Amino acid sequence: MPNHLNQRIAQLRELVRQGLHEENLDRAVRECGSLAQDSRQVLVFFTLKNIFKELSQALEAGAIEMTRHQELLQGISGKVLSLLEKVASDASIPLEEIEELVRTHVVNRNLFNS
Repeated sequence: MPNHLNQRIAQLRELVRQGLHEENLDRAVRECGSLAQDSRQVLVFFTLKNIFKELSQALEAGAIEMTRHQELLQGISGKVLSLLEKVASDASIPLEEIEELVRTHVVNRNLFNS
């Protein structure tokens, strides 16, 4: 992975580590959209962009209880950080890993919306 892309991925990882609140999610959506165009890992960044976008939209409604926020984000950060680490190191990413992230997001979102 070229150094300039690794720097951008490192910045994205830092956003995730800081917390997936609305401002960071919006920044992550923009960065993933850009990385989807600039890197070879189109599927990973397209998927992340859409997950971050849906999370941001869910949080736009205003203040929510901490437990509801945790329901929405449960397990997402760790899976995202793992994927980004693999992308940065040019490791292969099994499709199952991307599917597991999407599955976790869909379950969380459904719980949040119920």
